[in-house]
Amino acid sequence: MDNLSFSLLLIFLFSLVTMGLLKAQKKIMPKRYFHYERLIDGLDEDVSFLGALFRSSIPVITGLLAGLTALYFGYTENINLIGASVGFFSAFCLVWPDYYNPELISPNYAKQKAKLYTLYIMVAVIFTVGGFFGAFLAPLLMEIDTSAATNIFDFKSIINSVVAAIIFSVLIFALKRLVASFRKEE
Repeated sequence: MDNLSFSLLLIFLFSLVTMGLLKAQKKIMPKRYFHYERLIDGLDEDVSFLGALFRSSIPVITGLLAGLTALYFGYTENINLIGASVGFFSAFCLVWPDYYNPELISPNYAKQKAKLYTLYIMVAVIFTVGGFFGAFLAPLLMEIDTSAATNIFDFKSIINSVVAAIIFSVLIFALKRLVASFRKEE
């Protein structure tokens, strides 16, 4: 596979991953879900900082993953461009239905199309810069030497610790139930 085909494949796949993560955010964080359209009305609604941070970090994460994947397969040219493209095309997939079919815009925002389209351009810039930054971090993370940390792992002691934690948790649960039963008798 030549470099252009590989780049396009990475951009396509990680744009889909970004869209999947954006959908997953809605299911994982329903009370803290944040969408950029809420900024049109101002911040008088209960805007979750954690939701906004998570949503804005998704392009950084996918840009980082795209960069690490490219480095893993030996592709070292234009990694930042791949990350930025992942961010841009993810934002494009997110907002293009409203550009293509303006009748799909929510009635709440239909009269504020200029603000909405400006916000969509800002989202495209945020996602593009986020993907670029994530891909910029990929070579830095790839160079970290983890051999010193992984060579001292003693898997027998790790398994013993996990078993001890499970036994301890079961004992705590049993003690909690015992104390609860004493309280019911009083």
